[in-house]
Amino acid sequence: MVGLPTVIATFGPLDVGASDLAPETFLPADEDSAALLRELAATRLEPQHGGPPR
Repeated sequence: MVGLPTVIATFGPLDVGASDLAPETFLPADEDSAALLRELAATRLEPQHGGPPR
């Protein structure tokens, strides 16, 4: 099981666009979760180059 507590940041009354943003960050809860996430990141597939067809 992977423990991922979350942090949601909101921006104050700057302007309409910025106040609508609420980025969410997931952090590993323990070393076992961090190790699993590092392993998954190291073995993920590389993105395909060329982009979508036009």
